[in-house]
Amino acid sequence: MPDLPFIAIIGSADEPFEDYEVLGADEEELLLQEAMRAEFEKRYQPPITDFEEAKQAARELGLELAKAGFGLIVYSGDPQYIEHHVVEGFLQHPLVGDASIRLITNRRQLELADEVERVEREPSGPRARFHIPAGKQRVFGPTEYDESDHWEVSFYRSLRQADGVLLIGGGLSTLNAGLVAIANRIPLLALASFGGKAQIVQESIQIGKDLPSRSEVDLMARPWTGGMAVACVRALGNQARRSLAADPAGLVRAARIAGGLLLVALFAAALAWAPVGEPWSLPGMAAALALFLGPLLAGAAGAVVRVLVGASRDFHAATWHSIEVAGWLGGIVGGIVTTLFIAAQLGTNGSLTSGGDPATDFMMRLIPFALAGAFVAGLTLDQVLAKLIRMDVLRRADPHGGEA
Repeated sequence: MPDLPFIAIIGSADEPFEDYEVLGADEEELLLQEAMRAEFEKRYQPPITDFEEAKQAARELGLELAKAGFGLIVYSGDPQYIEHHVVEGFLQHPLVGDASIRLITNRRQLELADEVERVEREPSGPRARFHIPAGKQRVFGPTEYDESDHWEVSFYRSLRQADGVLLIGGGLSTLNAGLVAIANRIPLLALASFGGKAQIVQESIQIGKDLPSRSEVDLMARPWTGGMAVACVRALGNQARRSLAADPAGLVRAARIAGGLLLVALFAAALAWAPVGEPWSLPGMAAALALFLGPLLAGAAGAVVRVLVGASRDFHAATWHSIEVAGWLGGIVGGIVTTLFIAAQLGTNGSLTSGGDPATDFMMRLIPFALAGAFVAGLTLDQVLAKLIRMDVLRRADPHGGEA
């Protein structure tokens, strides 16, 4: 899963219930029609005011979320749900990355979908009802299946993984999701101008007590106009920064982790490097441990520092989950880069495998370079991972001017 802030997209904009005429309809059929109308009106209170404009707003928000570097959490591709239209706008951006949309469902919903698709001869799979342009299938990550038989469990559980919540229209689930976001100070955008339960969520926000500011609550209440999507997406980022600032303990813990990892890595280097620059005669096993363990820690420290620097500027790296993932990936990248570095040295100097003091001295001389390289690899994690995937790191310069 990419290191993105993911916004849960929740809501629906069903077309209004329309009466239908049945030739020779009896009293029972008319009562059923009346019950269906009453259920629809109960579901959407306040009533949704403009279904087509709500869908257009969802498409505009999807495009702006993609431009701002957010990912999406969605639950259904059915056009009655707002996710369908947000994803449509999101996919219009030419640079959306792989796995930037997370589709979350549960086993029971999958079984029901398969049954419907088999009867109606529709394409199979949970993504079938999203309009995915050719060449953008990889924008969806692997579908995430919750083991519960009840969709409510997977739906509400997923809110713990969301870095923000977007609500448009919707019924009871939209209301509950919005109240969960308010209570847990999850960045929230509840557009009230389209009605539905999103309006109740917006009206429930208390200025000064909940996360959204007065200007952001006013923005949510404004009638939708062209260009509002930019301000709405910016509001999500601003809320996230305030949330992080209100709980600096997470950043303090992360800084301590980064500092601790870096200190351990530098201590490993100090064990193998005398103050005057000459190597000590340490046992070979200790030197090898410092050479291979130190870069793992240095790579992790570099990656965590990268996240902290990003957190000081914007929202895109401000989650504790991203800090943890970056640390692990930084350690892995630092280890791989160091292994490739050592392999290159073996090709030019055989003393590393000769045993005895020459091998120990040679390993100790490599340690500062390995630590520095691993730390930089962690600091530039995205670029290094991209090169490792393409295997560019294995290319070496040809002395005659080309690439080997």
